[in-house]
Amino acid sequence: MLRLSMADECRDRIERFQELLRVRRVDGALIMQKVALYYLSGTDQNAVLWVPASGEPLLMVRKSLERAKQDAAMDQIIPLSNPSHTAEAIRDHSGALPSRLGLEMDILPVKIYQSYVNLFPGVDMVDISPLIRSARMVKSSYEISCIRKAAQIADQMYDQVPQFLEESETEIDLALRAEAFYRRHGHAGLNRMRGFNMESVYGHIMAGANAAAPSASPGPTGGCGPGPYLSQGAGQGKINPHEPILIDYTSNVSGYISDQTRIFSKGELPEKFHHAHQVML
Repeated sequence: MLRLSMADECRDRIERFQELLRVRRVDGALIMQKVALYYLSGTDQNAVLWVPASGEPLLMVRKSLERAKQDAAMDQIIPLSNPSHTAEAIRDHSGALPSRLGLEMDILPVKIYQSYVNLFPGVDMVDISPLIRSARMVKSSYEISCIRKAAQIADQMYDQVPQFLEESETEIDLALRAEAFYRRHGHAGLNRMRGFNMESVYGHIMAGANAAAPSASPGPTGGCGPGPYLSQGAGQGKINPHEPILIDYTSNVSGYISDQTRIFSKGELPEKFHHAHQVML
């Protein structure tokens, strides 16, 4: 039943995306970014998805073809032994090469872009990343159900934090317990985001002055992290009484995220922290 549901879900997504391609007069798009690939096909295998403006899409799989056939909610799935065969596969599938080819130029590496320029000589390359974002903006009832379930799991995890704090001496200790809870409830352990050098595992846990440590995080919170390789989030800092403990963690259900931030403490906080919290609210 779930597979049928996902097949219908992906079919609706493909049709919405194809309508956007036709409005922009793009003959078809090649999709590679993992989030968009999963969104449209139902699989995250190493693959390239050809979405013509009209007609059936084609999933060209580098690895693993077996898993792609098992997971993908679509019918047309073929092996792709070498990326140089992409144009040939599209011609065989659609009957002709596109005149205007859509690429995800917001995330596509220059080397791969140049390889497609060579594979499709004379073809007009256009950026269809805004169309992907537009298609994904409106959530279906299935997507909303995933977000709602993620939020419910997050509520359950935060209910456990007082107990986790009794058992934790450091930020890492607390992170281990929170992350174990989420993994037991289906969190993949990875949050994929559409952006260059943007990735997240769970989020940030930081205590006391560490919460004000500057970092490369795009958000307002930083943290010391485990070291220069990952210089944000939970580190080996002690969790002391009467200091704010910030937990900014994501719950993830099938790629759909509930992101919550809460403040805890061991013992009562000084009044200046209550005041600062109220100002923030």
